[in-house]
Amino acid sequence: GGGIVVDHGWHGIYVILEWLMRRPTAVEAVLETRRFHELCVEDTADVHIEAGEARARMFLTWAGDERKNAARIEGTDGVIEMLDDHVLISTSAGTERVDFESALSGGSSHPDWFDATADDFFAEVEDPTRRGRNLQAAEDCFRVIAAAQASAAAGAVERLGG
Repeated sequence: GGGIVVDHGWHGIYVILEWLMRRPTAVEAVLETRRFHELCVEDTADVHIEAGEARARMFLTWAGDERKNAARIEGTDGVIEMLDDHVLISTSAGTERVDFESALSGGSSHPDWFDATADDFFAEVEDPTRRGRNLQAAEDCFRVIAAAQASAAAGAVERLGG
C-alpha cells in the first residue's frame, strides 16, 4: 500500500531534511485521492514537516495534467528555486542560474546521479566518522512517512520524539 507519499515523498523528505540540517520533530499531512479513485492508495499528499524552528511543505500529486518538479527555499539571506531543469539562487548580490543536464521530470531514472550517490555510500563505508548517516536518513524518511500517514488518518499533528 504505497501511494505517492511512499513512492515520491521519500525523495522529497531526504532532500528537505538535508537542506534543513535537522531531524524532523513534527509532521502534519493530508493524503487524498483526487483522480485515480481505482487505486487503494492516495494520489495526492500535502505534507508539512517541522524540524526545530525550520518548516517545510511538500506537495505531491499524480492527479496533475503535466509532470514537473519545483521547490522553493526561503531563508534569511535569499531564495533558492528549483524549477525542474534549473535552479535560481537569489541573494542581495543578484541571481545565479544553474542548469541541470536533464529535467528532473524527464523520467523516473536519473543515471547521472548514480556516481555521486555511490561515491557517498562508499565514503561512508570507508570513513568511520561518517558511518550511519545513510541509515539515519533512511530512518528519518520512514518516520516522516509513517507520521504523515498517522496524521492524515487522525487529522492531527504527529509529534516525533528523538
